[in-house]
Amino acid sequence: MKSSKFEWIPNEVLLEVFEYLSPADIFQGFYYLNKRYNEFLISLQLHMDLIDLSKRTYDYYNYFLFSLMSQRIISLRCEDIFDRLIYQIRLSDFISLKYLTIYNLQYVTLQKMIPQLNNLQNLLYLNLQTRIDSTMEDKIIFQGQLPLIQTCILNLNKQISFENQHPYSHLTYLTINQCSIEDICLFVHFYTPQLQYLTVTLINGKIPTLTNDICHLKSLVIHTSTVSFPNLQKSVLNSFSSLQRLTIYATDIDYANGKTWEVFISKYLRHLIQFRLHVIFPDDILPTLMSVVNYYKHLIYHIFVLEHETATNDRNIFENVKKLSLILTNSDENLRSEKVKFSNVEQIKLISYFREYQSFPKSLLVDISHVVRFSNLKSIEFLGEHFPTSSLVLFDYTPNLHSLSIRLNNFIKMTKMLTDQDVCRCLTKLIKHLTITSINNVKDLLLYERLPMVFVHLDSLSLSIVNLDDLYLMITLLLFKMAQILKIMNIHIDAHYNTQNLDQFMGWLIYYMYQRDLSYVDVKLSDNHLSFCF
Repeated sequence: MKSSKFEWIPNEVLLEVFEYLSPADIFQGFYYLNKRYNEFLISLQLHMDLIDLSKRTYDYYNYFLFSLMSQRIISLRCEDIFDRLIYQIRLSDFISLKYLTIYNLQYVTLQKMIPQLNNLQNLLYLNLQTRIDSTMEDKIIFQGQLPLIQTCILNLNKQISFENQHPYSHLTYLTINQCSIEDICLFVHFYTPQLQYLTVTLINGKIPTLTNDICHLKSLVIHTSTVSFPNLQKSVLNSFSSLQRLTIYATDIDYANGKTWEVFISKYLRHLIQFRLHVIFPDDILPTLMSVVNYYKHLIYHIFVLEHETATNDRNIFENVKKLSLILTNSDENLRSEKVKFSNVEQIKLISYFREYQSFPKSLLVDISHVVRFSNLKSIEFLGEHFPTSSLVLFDYTPNLHSLSIRLNNFIKMTKMLTDQDVCRCLTKLIKHLTITSINNVKDLLLYERLPMVFVHLDSLSLSIVNLDDLYLMITLLLFKMAQILKIMNIHIDAHYNTQNLDQFMGWLIYYMYQRDLSYVDVKLSDNHLSFCF
């Protein structure tokens, strides 16, 4: 039998080609082709990325690739959805794993997973991120024995303490979300002899008696809303006198005392070559803050800045702001002060304090444009009941926008039930992530009929529904119309429904999906939250 020219391609060229393909594409396309290709594919080291996969593709990984190539997987990136990490993915089987990233971890999964980490003796990089809404009652005890680990990121939204018999001799980069002052100082001193870069969210704790200087740490980033400036000076900063770079994000106004910092740095941090301070001030001290950092209220209609940072008494103090909330109100006062431009805002919340039947300021959007540079916006969230129906005209000036969150009644008014051609053209072009809240009826069926025609590039859809009975018809429409478009759909159901109501709905849903041959869709109900993966 003659071999084709394709089989003459050397392995080096194939490796170059495979750089552009996922493991699923590689094995579906080339495995079983012939003996040479089978042996070559089995020898590969694989990088598995399971984020945003369709259920059909994930099943291929789970039922075929994981069993065939478990000892050749060196990189895994996934998320904790549909109990996959509890019942399907066994991390302890991936003994060659060097890089592991997991998003949206739940506490139950984390408890089961931490002991499995001890089997990953080749791990160099670990990144664990829990869900933002994840509730963890107990302190997390981290006991992972990872002899080769170099980078560790633990954003677990719960206090962490370490119980280890051996040091992390190769650990260079460490990020920890929530750790007490005492735990972090002792851990860095006794268990991380090579640590150079530390990012930590500090919570209150006993100031350690440790007096030895920790000279190997070169860069420190601290986030805290609970540790006072004097306590931070006495503990952490006094322990790291060899620091070269220091960044602090805090909420205590005492941190903004420039004179105190000048004295402290000159006396205790003599090796410091870069210092950044970001102080986020609570609303109740805004009157004081205005005189401290030269903060301005802007515009006739009182657009207040709720989230802001500052490092200097400078006109450019707002350049680093990425997230901004604006309260929109109508006022008789005429405050025209010097205008500040938030030029780098990416996420904006427009919070309406307008009342029903109240006239909107004609120049409202123009006034907002004087504060925010629209061209950098990536996400817009409309909060409140009343907005001008022309609000979405700002989409003409937001080329990088991809995420929209809005109440149902505002969405209907602003888009004219998705019949406004100019608005719909912008929605089609821009929006990949859509959130619609406060859905209290589904009588406007035309809206759901038009959704797939307008949002043809939509990746994720999130809905918040008030009446569970409305969900039957809505799910029927959405699964029929949008299953081929979406990757993820999330539906939040009002919390007053009990378990019996939800179980009855889930029974209907599973039967409906079976009848419609929707086996490629994963569905999960958790705490009044319904998740679909397509």
